[in-house]
Amino acid sequence: MPEGGTSNVELSSVSCVDSRFCIAVGAFLPAAIWMNDQGEQPVILRFDGKKWSMVHPPSVTEANLDGVDCVSRTSCVAVGESLNTEGETSTLIYEMRGRVWSVDPAPNPDIYSVNSNQLQAVSCVAIEKCTAVGSDSGIGYGRGFEPSAGIVEEQTPTGWTLGLLAPLVLRPEPAAGGGVVIPTNATDPTYLSSISCTPRFCVSAGEPQRSFIEQDGGPWTAITNSPMITNAVTCAATRYCLEVGSDGAGLSHHTLIPTTTSIVELSGTRWQRVPSPNTQSSPNTLNSVACVTTDSCVAVGTFMGPPVDQQSKQQGGIIVEIESNGTWYLATVPKTPADLDDTLASVSCPSSHVCVAVGDSVVNVERMPSGPVRSYAVLVQH
Repeated sequence: MPEGGTSNVELSSVSCVDSRFCIAVGAFLPAAIWMNDQGEQPVILRFDGKKWSMVHPPSVTEANLDGVDCVSRTSCVAVGESLNTEGETSTLIYEMRGRVWSVDPAPNPDIYSVNSNQLQAVSCVAIEKCTAVGSDSGIGYGRGFEPSAGIVEEQTPTGWTLGLLAPLVLRPEPAAGGGVVIPTNATDPTYLSSISCTPRFCVSAGEPQRSFIEQDGGPWTAITNSPMITNAVTCAATRYCLEVGSDGAGLSHHTLIPTTTSIVELSGTRWQRVPSPNTQSSPNTLNSVACVTTDSCVAVGTFMGPPVDQQSKQQGGIIVEIESNGTWYLATVPKTPADLDDTLASVSCPSSHVCVAVGDSVVNVERMPSGPVRSYAVLVQH
């Protein structure tokens, strides 16, 4: 791990060009203010095949990076959000040209009276040909509503352009009394959290509603009734994609309930389930998936196991599932220390023999009275 701190860093995304070049991104949060997410700073790490090193990104006050994609050792794009003094967030785009990172101007939608914009994922098929997805959320609506619309931003040689998803955009309208503005379908917010593109085809995963969208040489179209809650998507070829996530919600009225890791495959025009080997009878989910070919993939995530003692809550650990020749297997992974809850958030596979996954370890406050301290964990599987 690089000098300068393994504490208070969350890694959200990783992209590897080959076994000797990876970029991982996330955020550093000072320990004194971990409760409110204020003071976050973007984190970029570079892997050279032997060690990780810190990259010093352009200075942006109060920012976080959620997604990254690299098309070569000299071209990467990272996306996230920055926070202003009023508590509103704006889309943030970093681009690496050569070895130099800079901030690209990023468009922001203005759907609601007070907007909070963020980008959560990006997919690049060539230099200056990337697509990023995220959401625009309304602030201050009251009554427990937080409306949100999915957004897509596309990169061209002349810069980034904003596209709103017409099938999914929530249209605000005045509500009776009190001057509160509530969108027509405010109970069904839209967040786009993952995207994967080939030169002629893109799929973006939506959350928390069971829907996703695709682009096949034309406008984006909405596909509803996904058979699972989707966290991530990857496309190994045109019209061959995998989505991963879980069946059910892991938290209901502050109580953890059982979920099952789920995998859905698109082959041609039909999405269908494929068997997931995880048999944990506890809340668990897959957060990311990467494929080298159509029958060589790796998915990573997290599970919550039984309590390790009477005073503790459920212990967390990581899940790694590997596909080989059409069959999925549950991989053996490093054991989680008793006081840590581990999560793998993202995986990238530059070849069929090397994958890199990143995430974070959190000290469980129920088992460690000193309180949670976030740190990052990086697993390299050869």
